[in-house]
Amino acid sequence: MNTEHLCNVCGLLKPVTDFYVRKESGKLRNQCKTCLNLTSSKWGKENPEKRRAVALKWAKNNYPSIYANKARYRAQDPLRMRRWSIENPERMQALRDRWDAANKDRKAEHAATRRARNKLAMPSWANRFFIGEAYRLAKLRTATLGSRWEVDHIVPLQGKTVCGLHVEHNLQVIPMNANRVKGHHWWPGKP
Repeated sequence: MNTEHLCNVCGLLKPVTDFYVRKESGKLRNQCKTCLNLTSSKWGKENPEKRRAVALKWAKNNYPSIYANKARYRAQDPLRMRRWSIENPERMQALRDRWDAANKDRKAEHAATRRARNKLAMPSWANRFFIGEAYRLAKLRTATLGSRWEVDHIVPLQGKTVCGLHVEHNLQVIPMNANRVKGHHWWPGKP
């Protein structure tokens, strides 16, 4: 069996392990891995739209395996992304700002939905003064402490098994990172 193969691009005789095998024919490619990677990288830089289309087509055709790999990766370390977001608050804020700028319509829709949900979750006996004070306290802490603080619903308004009310007794002012970690999956006395 031949242990060396000639690369048509660089003209060097290299070991067969330096060449990819064609899936269709089972034969070695005519370019070594190094030359092929350089060629495809150059093509991708010169044709960004075509490269994106090829990548999207590949992702669409390989969605089940991509999904399975992501699920397996998340199962190995489920809190990895949360830890990263807490350890990199500036980068997370930059990502949020970029998303907000690109999705102003979705952000406005989300805010309107949240306002409506809060209105429906706010009974007539709720003390609006104390609710407003909680939001003012969050703003004051953000300004004076330099880190972002948010008003959190202790029992979430949109939990899977329970829904809280938008009342003064269900609000707490906590750091943004703590609120993100808590999410709407936890509350005191959760079964």
